[in-house]
Amino acid sequence: MEQQFRGVTHHRPDEDELTNVRIIEIWGTQQFPGVADSPLLTEDAGLQLSEDEARKWFENGYLLIGTGGPFVLFDEHGKGDGASAATIAAAYYGLTADAGLQRILAYSLRADDKAQDHPFAMATVIKNFHSAGVPLERVRAKHRGWFDALYLVDTGAINFDAHHATFKQMAIAWLIARYGEPEHRSLIFGSFADAMEAIGLSSEKVDEVREIARFVDADASKGAFSSFDVRGLSLALQMAGATEEYVINDVHDALDAKVYVQREFLSALKCFKKEGSYLDGVHARIAVICSDNEQMHRAARFADRTLAVLVQQRSDGHVQIFSDQKRDLRPIIRRLRDVEYRKSGRKGTLPMAVLSGGGTHPLVPAWYGFEKYGKVIHVFNGSLKTRRTPKTRLSLDEVVSCVREGMAHVHRPRGVQRDKK
Repeated sequence: MEQQFRGVTHHRPDEDELTNVRIIEIWGTQQFPGVADSPLLTEDAGLQLSEDEARKWFENGYLLIGTGGPFVLFDEHGKGDGASAATIAAAYYGLTADAGLQRILAYSLRADDKAQDHPFAMATVIKNFHSAGVPLERVRAKHRGWFDALYLVDTGAINFDAHHATFKQMAIAWLIARYGEPEHRSLIFGSFADAMEAIGLSSEKVDEVREIARFVDADASKGAFSSFDVRGLSLALQMAGATEEYVINDVHDALDAKVYVQREFLSALKCFKKEGSYLDGVHARIAVICSDNEQMHRAARFADRTLAVLVQQRSDGHVQIFSDQKRDLRPIIRRLRDVEYRKSGRKGTLPMAVLSGGGTHPLVPAWYGFEKYGKVIHVFNGSLKTRRTPKTRLSLDEVVSCVREGMAHVHRPRGVQRDKK
């Protein structure tokens, strides 16, 4: 009997992992039968398998994507900048010159390289779906629809139905269905803002949809949209022959997820202003907060544009350290790992390369260094994509002390003395 495979990616997979999966579903069915027909399994991001372990996973029918380490075929992490799970899959199947994939691959690489894509772009919408608790297979199906539509449009195989509702009409219909009354459904509005005014939204609701209103009412003729944002994706679906009901539901689901995330963001903003504290005696702005809100790092940076580092402790004791991505946090993770290792009861010291390296080291599994552009820009003791990370043995005060000491040696954007320890 032919061996069947199941795709395995990290928790809450990003756009590039889903694009990798779709490429395998279309072009790799003979080599990896079963991936297209079975639900995706998920593991921790940053999973590091030895060569023997990676081989055993593969022999047991598990195809790892975007996680697993250097001995995994489709894990781009640790292979340098300029690669994503999507581009690796395309190169593997000799598809980098495929006309239908050119723009998709360029977008996947760009979105994977950026920490934050456009708030209505495909990669961000996928993140919003995860945040809002949309089941993975439903997110996968939505991405599949977008990928297929974009591919058809770029290869010229389109079937455009001019009778579809416009994106603005679909967005206004969503607004009325979510916030309006039955009598509003018979009215015709020229803009999203007009519909908001007619409904009479409270200030709280206005804050929820303000960003959506700006996006919907922006002038498309001035280049306000791209093929990969919600408007462009809805148009691609229409051009590829999707039913009007499908397209409308797709747009409404994306806007629902955006409102969920915006509510979390507004809650985090209020919390940060009330409960956030700053370290004194350091050369950069460092804030500390205890919160489970996953939008906290965005809210903190919105509240304080000069913020260099945010230390966020969750109620379960796990800690995330977010930077402004302009600094290399190796001096901080070096101290955290050193203290963690000693508190574990182990004797001796770890080599500098282990203490300062990105990723996760098996001797100090509590701390993960998120690398980008040759720097460790974030330090995580567990995250939304890594759920099995042991809680740090360090108290919040000890974590903050490591951050304070390390920050004195952290490379500033314009250059300061590097750590000589």
